[in-house]
Amino acid sequence: MNISEGRDRALLDRLAGVVSADKECALLDVHRDADHHRSVFTFAGTPEAVLRRALALASLAVESLDLRRHKGVHPRIGVVDVVPFVPLAGVGLAECRDLAVTFGAGLAERFSVPVFLYGYVSGQAEYQELSALRRGGLAGLQARIDSGERLPEFGPRTLHPTAGAVAVGARRLMGAFNVMLQGGDAEAARELARRVREAHSRIPGVRALGWWLESRKAAQVSMNLLDLHQGGPLRVRRYLEERAAELQVDLAESEIVGLLPRTALPSAPAEELRLRGFHEGMVLETRLRETLGWEGTLEW
Repeated sequence: MNISEGRDRALLDRLAGVVSADKECALLDVHRDADHHRSVFTFAGTPEAVLRRALALASLAVESLDLRRHKGVHPRIGVVDVVPFVPLAGVGLAECRDLAVTFGAGLAERFSVPVFLYGYVSGQAEYQELSALRRGGLAGLQARIDSGERLPEFGPRTLHPTAGAVAVGARRLMGAFNVMLQGGDAEAARELARRVREAHSRIPGVRALGWWLESRKAAQVSMNLLDLHQGGPLRVRRYLEERAAELQVDLAESEIVGLLPRTALPSAPAEELRLRGFHEGMVLETRLRETLGWEGTLEW
């Protein structure tokens, strides 16, 4: 779950505690980013427990955050920006779709916040990707609602004054992967993002944006890798290295946002990807084993 808060550590600890309060659900990871002003909460458990914790986490976020005071480089439509339900083992996309619909309906009813469905849940092909919802920011989304071009599946047809809107979906496991530039600027990052996107690079499933991170005084290419089998982080990193050389800039360290399955990583992740602070706790199977005692093969 993606929450539009990346700076208030006390609040983030409270949000994490909401997930950890359920013995049938395990908090696997919290990735906090002050420049993006965004945190990603990764948790797993029984379908019923995940639904309970997702609603509780979203409720606390809506009650605690105000989108009008939010400033961060990452695009967003709400304080509870994105809620994806992802099948791991023993659960299919159809069941995740049902969870997404139940979650969206419940959140909209409780807080009068508009909820949009995306991914496998959306019945509109052009809105299965998040970029279609985020296009033009909050003003663009409200304009599409007003014109009837895109209406929320649940909730009112007006953005919530403090919570904005929520995107809820079901999808396969993906990876969030960022690469820093060494010596480049925001313009170089945006150009590299353009070149690495699927439409240009022909690497399946790559979505990318480029921006400047003030706290690090460096530019970043931020990516979602939707097809980890064919467009994993190593292939993407090597492609970016070639394109960066063309622009006469160097790549620096990389980072994983959340967790990745072991088979999506190269044999030596820290060296081959230059992953910042890599450890076994960044591997999805490791965290599932540590928190839930799970042993098996992920279905992704």
